[in-house]
Amino acid sequence: MHNEFARVSRPGSILAKILLFLIFFSISNVFASELQVDENKWFFIPVNLPEGKKGGADFYSFKASFDTKNVEHRSKNSGIEIKFSITGTHKTTIDIYHITKSSCAGASVKKIESIDYTVNIKDKENK
Repeated sequence: MHNEFARVSRPGSILAKILLFLIFFSISNVFASELQVDENKWFFIPVNLPEGKKGGADFYSFKASFDTKNVEHRSKNSGIEIKFSITGTHKTTIDIYHITKSSCAGASVKKIESIDYTVNIKDKENK
């Protein structure tokens, strides 16, 4: 006898497929950190910092580093604005730090995340 329901997936396998898709989508977004920007044009990279504990002895900060000196940058609320003055492919790294201070004027800094970006800077004249 032919079972009409043999092709129906079990609910657990459907949930597993959905979960795998969401994991793949999340990972692909993390690694899809390639930006296309015009030369000498400001662009913004958001930086999501966790909220520190109340009281001021626990907070988060970030630092941006670049593979060229032909760059300007400035911190903005929840991110950084960047402008490259030379065309080509450049690497930008955003390091996120957790900083804690004790009552004895000591401080501890721990890097908790590093995010790499590839930035392709195009000549405005030759798009």
